[in-house]
Amino acid sequence: MVVRPWTNNRHGDEIHGEKEDELLRQTTISEEAARVAMRELREDEAARTHCIGQMKDWIRKNKDLQNIRTDNNFLLRFLRSKKFSLPMAQTMLMKYLNLRQTFSHLLMDLDYLNGPVLELINNGYMFPSPVRDKYGRRVILYNAGPLDPHKYDCVAQAKVHMITYETLLEDEDNQVFGFHHIGDVKAGQAAHITMWSVTEIATIFKWGEQSVPMRHKEIHIINIPAPYKYVYDFCAGRLSQKIKERARVSTDTENRKIRESSASGGISI
Repeated sequence: MVVRPWTNNRHGDEIHGEKEDELLRQTTISEEAARVAMRELREDEAARTHCIGQMKDWIRKNKDLQNIRTDNNFLLRFLRSKKFSLPMAQTMLMKYLNLRQTFSHLLMDLDYLNGPVLELINNGYMFPSPVRDKYGRRVILYNAGPLDPHKYDCVAQAKVHMITYETLLEDEDNQVFGFHHIGDVKAGQAAHITMWSVTEIATIFKWGEQSVPMRHKEIHIINIPAPYKYVYDFCAGRLSQKIKERARVSTDTENRKIRESSASGGISI
């Protein structure tokens, strides 16, 4: 599911055998995404060419950065997340690398064929909707049901999340339009809460928002059990005000509207 490995060739001099100056002008976004990118992210060909070149030059000169991807798709994730502010994109890239190294047991070795990981994927714990929402955002659906806390651990859970996010970020339209998350935690159990240590879950939530280059546009959590409300409040306290304003715990009436809307593509979760 991860299309490209987290490595580069000759530290950015050539990527997959193609010349860098040819890649500088390449992007795979659709016409509609290009219009959104121009309007919301200040992105055009000149900005891409300049900023990608600056990012690659910065990586080459930074001795602390070794064996990382330098292809356009990867670097544009950070530039788009930070609206083409070079200093902010560079800082986010450093935080991303630090996150994955600090929690390497959770966020590295992303092999989707790993037994528990593959089971969670096949059983529908987390998957993208085949249709986008009305704003073009990629919808990601979550279902607590398949996550048996007595069978799976936080390592398998975290890897499913990271594999899904990394895979979806390979699509540049997703980088531009952003993501709409819908999580059904009706099957949530108290045992789910004990899968993570308090310190680990707090750090993952805070660092994850600051480090993973995703544009989180809407977050809906539905059918939340009472014990989970305390966990939600605890985790939300670690997030930025912007994300907290985009997150919503919905009532039963709203749940039906969400399930029936185009956001989930009519898929029962």
